[in-house]
Amino acid sequence: MNNRITPEVIFNKFSGRLRGKIEELEYLVYMDKQFEKWLQCELVLAFSDIGLSVVFNDNYDEITCNNDNEKVCDIKIEYPIYCNDSTKPSQCDVIIAANPFLLHYADKKTWQVPRDAVDECKKKYRSEKFNYIELKQKSWADIKASACVDGIATDIIADLKTYSIQDCPKFKEAYNPSNVISMCLVSFWDSKTPSRIISQDKLTRVVNNVSAKVMKECDRFFQNDASFLWEPITKEICLLMVFFSI
Repeated sequence: MNNRITPEVIFNKFSGRLRGKIEELEYLVYMDKQFEKWLQCELVLAFSDIGLSVVFNDNYDEITCNNDNEKVCDIKIEYPIYCNDSTKPSQCDVIIAANPFLLHYADKKTWQVPRDAVDECKKKYRSEKFNYIELKQKSWADIKASACVDGIATDIIADLKTYSIQDCPKFKEAYNPSNVISMCLVSFWDSKTPSRIISQDKLTRVVNNVSAKVMKECDRFFQNDASFLWEPITKEICLLMVFFSI
């Protein structure tokens, strides 16, 4: 079985999991909650059949790389990234290995790795490429507001700029990235007709405008060929993704 994790795989598995959590998702949106941490956890759980967020040795100690005590994993939340020699790191919301490998070694119930395979796991972790993912929640964007498209695009670009050559010149060399991804879960409404569900045509037009704005900004800031995906989770809530390879 090929378990290679591409941005398209991440998008499809995450959007599928969110569609299975519509009751919880709508509660969080309609109650106007901040739930980006919830989104992070749901993304990790979407990959629980493929990758592990922690593994143990035969003494139930977490396996780490000896040089910096970094945990060996396929997927991790709030991964620290040091840029421009700063002593205070920024945090990537979620990282996911491009080729998850720990389930090949670990017991699927206990997450323990046999003693003779621990060094091999450390070696593979140090050489593995990762998808670096930023997750954003944007509540009740008004499709009739002039700032709607610019606001969403600005948030997405701000996440991606963390990994630009200007903001983090040594990122590619130091962190072995496969792809940089920004995902934004947006709930929309129409201030002109607030009692009605937004039509699919209107939603598509707004999202296409966001896509055009983001692609233009990606060309200007990153000189990378970015890609844009989107999918409605409900009639009012959409998942947007922008990504590029490094």
